[in-house]
Amino acid sequence: MKKIIALVLILMMILSITTAMTEDSPKVKPSADTKTDTSTTTNTGTTYTAPRESLRVVLTDDNVVTAELVQKLTDAGADKVLDEIPEDITKALPEGFTAVNEISTWKVVGNIENVNSAEVTFKFTSPYTKGDTVYLLVYTSAKEWLKLAGKADDEGNIVVTFNKDTLTRLGNDPFVVVVVSKA
Repeated sequence: MKKIIALVLILMMILSITTAMTEDSPKVKPSADTKTDTSTTTNTGTTYTAPRESLRVVLTDDNVVTAELVQKLTDAGADKVLDEIPEDITKALPEGFTAVNEISTWKVVGNIENVNSAEVTFKFTSPYTKGDTVYLLVYTSAKEWLKLAGKADDEGNIVVTFNKDTLTRLGNDPFVVVVVSKA
């Protein structure tokens, strides 16, 4: 009987973690210049047009390389994280942007081929005030760093535009995000 109760508790915990991860997944809104590839689908006699691809950005931890980098950055401590990132990237940050608030691994899911740009809304654990600017330092699977600017919306979420070049560099592989704000 104790094993059954323990199993039920573990199952409930797994379901709650999955739900929490799903709720924190960023919203992706293709920009106005996005090419929409559509197909017509018939479902019980009703014909409708729906996008062939759906783009999402989700939390992930399924990659050894990104997991090792996240561990290395976390082990460095908040005040030393930027020392672990190439100087050409950190020197490109505006003066005063030295506070590391988040380190996480994400992945674009969906067909990026026909998307010119996408507005991605991230919900991070750190609180942000509407209008706050932050920088996302992004480590790609090609072992390169990108610097993307983001702004906080009304709800404190961070909105970032992934242009075609960024989407191409990210592909559908996991990438590490380090969020840097003004100290």
